[in-house]
Amino acid sequence: MKWLSLFWLPLVAGCKIANFTKEDGMALKNHVIETVTVFQPVACHWQCVDSPLCFSVNIRKLPNGWVTCELNNSSKTADPQDLQPSIGSQYHQLTVSRENPVLQSSLPDGWLMVGSKRIKLFHERKTWGQAKKFCNSIGGELVSIIRAYENDIVANLIGQVDTSAAGEKPYHIIARWLLDGTDNDVSLLNGARYEEDNEEKSLYLDGAGAHATTPAVNFDKTSFTMASWVKLRTPVNDPSPIYSDWK
Repeated sequence: MKWLSLFWLPLVAGCKIANFTKEDGMALKNHVIETVTVFQPVACHWQCVDSPLCFSVNIRKLPNGWVTCELNNSSKTADPQDLQPSIGSQYHQLTVSRENPVLQSSLPDGWLMVGSKRIKLFHERKTWGQAKKFCNSIGGELVSIIRAYENDIVANLIGQVDTSAAGEKPYHIIARWLLDGTDNDVSLLNGARYEEDNEEKSLYLDGAGAHATTPAVNFDKTSFTMASWVKLRTPVNDPSPIYSDWK
């Protein structure tokens, strides 16, 4: 007999609360993005919550008492045909709640539900104008990022794009810098530094000569799109370009 239960987990970190549904003897196949070993099932839930593109977990207990977590980038909701019987496994699916509407869920055809909004990454080559027109034609808008968790989700979606042929196909990502201290090809000059802002480490420029350099990027393209996350201090000391190419 297969049991389906909805249970409340007292998972609280700051203001983050998560709900999961559980199905015994089941596991989601073909969607594992990461496998980790932890000391108890509740730790699998936090592994999923902390992974922007994790929507469910397959959990199995090991003979030594530890637990194996398989993080899935899909769910029973999006791919019901992939939920299959698995002896010794438990399937846990992340759900959106009123207590935490930020948590996302996966939907069919590659769509993601983030709070009350749906988002999808399309790989077809389009200019900004063409992309905007396309989004409008299906009742949507080009994505705009307001909150940090939205940035994390979009960044992870972009990270899935194959960049091995960068420069060969115009729609591939040519360059990307997180500017959080993890980029090994970014140099800080004239007082530029990394600072914590709302628990997020980011590049700080004082507007008085501080700047950073990156490897050169070829802008000799028919069209390209540049995206950046910038928080301006008030007042702005000295208006200056966000990104420049000196030759």
